[in-house]
Amino acid sequence: MRKVFWLVLLFTALMSNRICAQEQVAVFLEAPVTFCQEAKVHKMVDEKVALIFEKDKFEVMPLAQAINAVQIYRAENDMTALSSSGWGRYAVALKKEDIYSIAKELECDYVFFVRLSNDMPRYSSRLFHSSAKTTISCDVRVLNVAGNKYTFSKQVYSDGKSTAIYMGAPSFERAYFKAFSKALDKIKIDTSTI
Repeated sequence: MRKVFWLVLLFTALMSNRICAQEQVAVFLEAPVTFCQEAKVHKMVDEKVALIFEKDKFEVMPLAQAINAVQIYRAENDMTALSSSGWGRYAVALKKEDIYSIAKELECDYVFFVRLSNDMPRYSSRLFHSSAKTTISCDVRVLNVAGNKYTFSKQVYSDGKSTAIYMGAPSFERAYFKAFSKALDKIKIDTSTI
């Protein structure tokens, strides 16, 4: 009976150390204001993060918690004004020092930072169909908080298109999501190097 007790105790201690050893990852998302709070964008980012950061090595902070921390930081540092860049309105861009400060406050080990921007929608019409097209720029970085340095940085461009037949109207939103999905598919990160 004692052996079983000690085995259970040992197993519990090993599992608690394993759980504590997980590194914390926060996800920061910057996108045009019309898409930043979009549930579909959050879901797409969450799915990509789950593929990159394995659950046995990393614990990913809920996106809503990180977004809330960024909003509070912006408000406290007078960064709430909106600016126009190409097509869409953006909050003032976060700099590396801002990302680092928020990450320290959240007590995370890494920040997965995604900044989206897109050009103006382009519309075209043919005899029996019309389409909306857009190009997305997806800037992805991973900040190692302990070293205060980017350990991954990549900018990806991707096109999206939505087509409507005959009397229908193409959807810019659908074109945007297609482009964003393609951009996320191009992001590959080896977490052993971060």
